[in-house]
Amino acid sequence: MKSAWIKTFMLAHKTIYQLTRGWIGHYALYHRFLLLRTTGRKSGKKYLTPLSYFKDGNNYILVASNWGQADHPQWYKNLLKEPETLIQVRSKKIPVRMKQSDEQDYVRLWMLVTRLNRHYVRYQARMDRKIPIVVLEPVQRKVF
Repeated sequence: MKSAWIKTFMLAHKTIYQLTRGWIGHYALYHRFLLLRTTGRKSGKKYLTPLSYFKDGNNYILVASNWGQADHPQWYKNLLKEPETLIQVRSKKIPVRMKQSDEQDYVRLWMLVTRLNRHYVRYQARMDRKIPIVVLEPVQRKVF
């Protein structure tokens, strides 16, 4: 269960990011953040989650560490059910599709993200689950 300060931080971060169109909130805690839109896999409710991200070419990389919690984050579970979604990076809204990486790509991406954020190494050391790395590929929306 996430602590009250994490929930408060996430709500404040999301609100400020939206109000300023990413001008405030894109950089926070020495990391870059985006807003991820997901739909609840059970509830159908729409969610908007601020997440730190990394770039790998044109792709956006997310780490489903869930702040070191034992279970995968809800946003990750929702993406597994509905892999096409929208992210907001600063003021730009980008349609993306989630892609699972193979083991070789996972190792390369794990090295990238842990070089930039050592918290993931500590999280992984104290949990039984393997922390998923999510690759979001920008996609062209079909125009009719």
